Amino acid sequence: MGSSEIHTSERHRRKLRLWHIGIVLLCLAVASALLIRWHWRAQFHVRIEAIRAAGFPVTGKELDAWYPWPPSGQNAAYWITGAAALHHKLRQEYSRHLEQILNRSGARPDPNQPLPEDIGNVLERYVQENAEALEMLHYGETYDLVFKIERSGSTVQ
Repeated sequence: MGSSEIHTSERHRRKLRLWHIGIVLLCLAVASALLIRWHWRAQFHVRIEAIRAAGFPVTGKELDAWYPWPPSGQNAAYWITGAAALHHKLRQEYSRHLEQILNRSGARPDPNQPLPEDIGNVLERYVQENAEALEMLHYGETYDLVFKIERSGSTVQ
């Protein structure tokens, strides 16, 4: 064997070693990720069992049995979601107008003083636009709030 053949053979071994090290590092990274995931999952199940041991529901069926359905129309959640659907954001023109008013004075209104008339007018229009949503919220506050969501055959509150 000549010296060039020995030198080529050593270089070939080094390349294989670096390639192997890369594969080993990749395998270690994957194994670490799997171990962390397993640990988190085990901790999750420990916490779920602690909640169950304290007498609280942990499944959809247990939760459904935990809270009875309110009578039809007497669930504040329906009124709140309905009001949210009817809510109108502050129009951009009103928002700009409020910014101009506040920038003009250079300071926010004093909370101990009545609002300036121009700010009151903008806010009054906003409240009028949302009167129906506010009425629904006012009506819904007389009932208990129970959110129930149907998910894959079980009810979650």
